[in-house]
Amino acid sequence: MTRAWAAAALLIAACGKGDRAEPPAAGSGSGGTPAPDAAEARVKALAIPGSAGGTELVRGARRVAFVNGGRWLAPTPAGPVEVVADAGAELATACGDYDHTLFLARDPVAACGEEHQERTTRLVRGGPAVELPGIPLRAVALRDGTEVWVVEERLQTQLVVLAPDGGRRVYPPFARTGALPASPVRAKACAAARIVDLAGDGAEAVALVVECDPDAPVQLARITGATAPPASEVAPSLGFVPQRVAVAKGVVAVAGVRGDELAFARLGGEKPRSGPRPTGQVTGLEIADDGAVWALTVGTRDRQDVWTLSRDGVAVPTGALVPRALGADAALGIVGVAGDGTAFTVR
Repeated sequence: MTRAWAAAALLIAACGKGDRAEPPAAGSGSGGTPAPDAAEARVKALAIPGSAGGTELVRGARRVAFVNGGRWLAPTPAGPVEVVADAGAELATACGDYDHTLFLARDPVAACGEEHQERTTRLVRGGPAVELPGIPLRAVALRDGTEVWVVEERLQTQLVVLAPDGGRRVYPPFARTGALPASPVRAKACAAARIVDLAGDGAEAVALVVECDPDAPVQLARITGATAPPASEVAPSLGFVPQRVAVAKGVVAVAGVRGDELAFARLGGEKPRSGPRPTGQVTGLEIADDGAVWALTVGTRDRQDVWTLSRDGVAVPTGALVPRALGADAALGIVGVAGDGTAFTVR
């Protein structure tokens, strides 16, 4: 069964101010009037051979896949190429008529099945099984073939590390430090800190861990291999609760919502900055090769039609395309898929 990565529902807007410039007002699709650096960015439709739209973007660690009509394609400078033979047939065999969720770990992976009986299958013939103690939510792979997964079981999230040799390490949920909500139902869901996002750049995987209490510290868990346990660190006070994390070349960025605007920061000394409004949720976050922070946001509850792509907090014009998914790929840089299923690149 399809599982949305909807951790933002558990986030509580935090108060606080950071140094910021007044952001442009966002408009449907393109956002507001861009600054010169954002205006230089160009969104270009990416042709998928044999496609009439309906392309899905699957994110990995600085790599993506385009899935269209049962075909699994990887981007290259010369254009998308099919990388999994008979992926559609493998998916049909694994999932039948069940809804499925796709992942790009070491191999393409599909999760599907009846509720509480889901199975996770590699879409590569002869590939090792994916044994997970819960519902998979996110996955990235390291360059040595180690896979890092986030799974959910009984309302709690945890990290699972799969070694290239088939070994598995399951880490317990992160301990809660903040106060519990008064509601018994929410208190159960908030009993432990929650992993709300996972990112990777091949060298490491970084998990973003938050709590229901907006005053509790935000944690980062960094994994660099199959045997060393996650190295946890407390993020600096940001004045907002992060919803997304990105990592590239050791630099970590986080983004969330402050009031009705995008808030983001590169960790390690940079003060939080602001971006387009109205923003109700951050749905994508990436760091480009030049260090720029790209974000994809959707508007507030009464402005769900507003999707905005931004670079370092400045809205980027997208023309007729309305971005709905964002990723970063070593071959093409920043890529995405629009609401009509059109794949695109940004240069």
